[in-house]
Amino acid sequence: DRGGDRVAVERRGDDGPVGVRYRELPAMAARAAGWLASCGIQRGDRVAILAGNSAEWCAAYLGIMRLGAVGVPFDTNYNAGQVAKLLADSGARLIFASAAFEETAREAAASATRR
Repeated sequence: DRGGDRVAVERRGDDGPVGVRYRELPAMAARAAGWLASCGIQRGDRVAILAGNSAEWCAAYLGIMRLGAVGVPFDTNYNAGQVAKLLADSGARLIFASAAFEETAREAAASATRR
């Protein structure tokens, strides 16, 4: 609330910097938390994040925390095999992935469930 219209997260867009303001993050986090809850995520569950630095990454993490779940950030340089191993080892029940890493996340999730 104190941050209000100040920029919380900024990224480079095609036309220059694009910012998400502090007042916008709670709504983004609430949407993420709502989606997680609809997927059955509860307090103490682990949720992986495979995404580049962005406001959406922040919102996903904040949404995870709102539910009392545990965020498990993954390095975006990992291949599907490495992500699958981390999914299995961490016990993550779900993985958030940005569009750029969707294929890696799907392949890893399918592989992790076969283990």
